[in-house]
Amino acid sequence: MDIIKDRKALTSKIKSVAKQLSTQQENIQILLVSAGWHYREHGDNSLLTQVVNAMPEGVRKERMTGWVAEYFQCKWDAEKLRFKKAKVSTFLTERFDLEKYTENKWYNFEIESKPNVWMLQKMLEKAIRDIDKHDVEAKKQASQAYDASVALTNKLHEIGCTKVDKVA
Repeated sequence: MDIIKDRKALTSKIKSVAKQLSTQQENIQILLVSAGWHYREHGDNSLLTQVVNAMPEGVRKERMTGWVAEYFQCKWDAEKLRFKKAKVSTFLTERFDLEKYTENKWYNFEIESKPNVWMLQKMLEKAIRDIDKHDVEAKKQASQAYDASVALTNKLHEIGCTKVDKVA
């Protein structure tokens, strides 16, 4: 790899790469919309899967899969790395709204950041494993963590976990 040492040359290269990336995002949009059209016409969403799986590391695939799920009503199977048809979908029976799919870009798609129940469960299970691994240190810090554990218990009760009694 050659390092660009000249400031002007580096600035020019930054602009060039940024423009290329912008063009590539638009090209991916074309691929997704085209694969969505294929899915609408033939009931085959494998090309949507192919577009996502063909992307290199660094491409925001979460946004891409979220966008496809939202606009083309497919479900992303993260284990098998493929789209599945949704059980209830109007996408395959409604007209293909090209304008809607081209105006709403995959790379601007907002991903929900709220954790699911299984995510909360995994976080708590990991915390228990970490405490078990660092038993001696955990015992030293247990009294300092008490307030946080009370707050967690109260939050669980607040969100409807009836098996947990409110502490404070």
